[in-house]
Amino acid sequence: MESKPVQLSFEDYYARLQSWEKKPWSRKEMEKLHIRLLEEGLLDLKSEKTSIAKKSEILQWVKKPMEREPRPFSFQLCAMVAGYDPEELRALIVSTMRKILH
Repeated sequence: MESKPVQLSFEDYYARLQSWEKKPWSRKEMEKLHIRLLEEGLLDLKSEKTSIAKKSEILQWVKKPMEREPRPFSFQLCAMVAGYDPEELRALIVSTMRKILH
């Protein structure tokens, strides 16, 4: 019997990361994780195989208000770590998704 991969929400994903045994992560590892989370979100938005519910969840993550001190694994921080302006990237994503969905 083939098992399906578990689909986690961003909040579940973050909670699991917090519950792992505390071990020091290198700065490079944390940067890679932030970039990977952003990449996965963008790939899921682009994919025709991604459910509307999942795309909606990703868009909620993208649209969360910007903060003076970005939270770990927020869209804002992931974009910044990847070298993007989060507001410009957000505007591009939202505009692109509007065109696709309408």
